[in-house]
Amino acid sequence: MSGEGIKKMLRVTGEGTITALFRLESDAKRTRIDLWNWVQHTICIITTDSVYGPQNPYRDPQVENAFCRLNEVPLISSRVQESLRYRSSGTGPLFVMEDTMLDDRFLLKRDSYVMILNHEMHFDTGTWGLTVQDFEAHRFVKEPDQKIHSGAFRGFGGGVNLCPGKAFAATEIVALVAMLALRFDIDSSSGHWNDPEQDLSNMALAIAPPKHKVLVDVTPRIVLKDAAWTFKV
Repeated sequence: MSGEGIKKMLRVTGEGTITALFRLESDAKRTRIDLWNWVQHTICIITTDSVYGPQNPYRDPQVENAFCRLNEVPLISSRVQESLRYRSSGTGPLFVMEDTMLDDRFLLKRDSYVMILNHEMHFDTGTWGLTVQDFEAHRFVKEPDQKIHSGAFRGFGGGVNLCPGKAFAATEIVALVAMLALRFDIDSSSGHWNDPEQDLSNMALAIAPPKHKVLVDVTPRIVLKDAAWTFKV
């Protein structure tokens, strides 16, 4: 997207935020709202308005509600997050505000930069356990006794570097994966699956692309060949 396109999106989201706030002010001297639902709805509408414009389909309450509920598919969401954990290659730059000693061994000088490698955080045995080198589809399906440090997963960055479109992007990925899994069988063109490895030549990318082509055969599922497919939101 061009710089002008991004500026337009930012302008639309800014105007939408101001409008939502003024609407609260004009409704009454005191307005009672469900804060979580109001914030979720407002962010959903202003961000999608910046993409779709006047024909924004998310202004239909049924579309908006279905979009928000996609994150309730725990296994697919877990697989997406595990893929990000397993393949993340980005870095998180931090600016040192004052001299800081880490572990009584490392002195970080004020006004310097620290580059945190997401891969190192995602493969820390102390955080993720002895299966850290394995791809576990259920890793992010939350169990009552499961506790993962909030800063350990940086699939979408973290802190000031956190992707502002995290929820939107994750929901779209979950929707696409669900649609593909329901409708098609996907097999390796070679008859067996090989690790395509990663092209790590660009350290600025959050997810490095595959080093080798991933060729697959996509076949409509035979048991559902006569089904009429529609996806309703």
